[in-house]
Amino acid sequence: MRHFTLKLNELYPAIGEYECTLTAYLPDNSPEIEPERRRPAFLVLPGGGYRFCSARESEPVALRLVGQGYAAFVLQYSTAGDSAAKFPTQLLQACHAVKHIKDNAPDFHVAPEKVFAIGFSAGGHLCASLGLSYDSERVRKAMPDYEKARVAAIVPCYPVVTGGEYAHRGTFDNLTPDSALLPELSLENAVTKAAPPAFIWHTADDGTVPVMNSILLAKAYAENNVPFELHIFEKGAHGLSLCDAATAPPGNPSLINPDAAEWFGLMLNFVKRAV
Repeated sequence: MRHFTLKLNELYPAIGEYECTLTAYLPDNSPEIEPERRRPAFLVLPGGGYRFCSARESEPVALRLVGQGYAAFVLQYSTAGDSAAKFPTQLLQACHAVKHIKDNAPDFHVAPEKVFAIGFSAGGHLCASLGLSYDSERVRKAMPDYEKARVAAIVPCYPVVTGGEYAHRGTFDNLTPDSALLPELSLENAVTKAAPPAFIWHTADDGTVPVMNSILLAKAYAENNVPFELHIFEKGAHGLSLCDAATAPPGNPSLINPDAAEWFGLMLNFVKRAV
């Protein structure tokens, strides 16, 4: 497996001054099997309330995807915790990450038409923003070839979606001080008939990001007749990630949840059907 990290902001000045990195996890092609294989790929967007990028939702997720035959790329996007980066910095970083993956698809052995995005909590907000707003005026100004930022499907995991009644306020406070932007950042308002397919999951008793966030996103998908799946598991703390010992800190059994762990296999089946 090839494993390397690059500074995306140095490659694409249009992103701005804030540092962000893209770490690749690329399975090797075997001459014995299929030397020119092109794999589907995931851009992984960890959560952390736009204050930090959670390690629990970064490399462990990428390695689990590699184990299933995918290439994986983790974006450590700029956050309020390590810089003064505000919206739309993170969206531009995510869009340029997808562009970089597609521009280098032959070297990465990636199928450019099968690039997906997966994000957790605030990373779920960024994941859905990428899928729904890659062609927005903000992105077009910074990225003339914005079409390269389109992903084949999105996977928002217990996502922050709405800035309205069910908002996780801390996430939006970290993303922007301008409350006038909340309607634009409320992603239930951004779904159109051109939206990419979405696999959404949440737990009903999430005590941090209300499950209504995922329900509102799914409702918008249903109203626009766009393919989606919504899975709501009865029990489970916020931040479950892979729901097993690979991502649960010692002494925190609440983050081990065999029932909710089913999301990963269900998600793989969904994205295989999406393209």
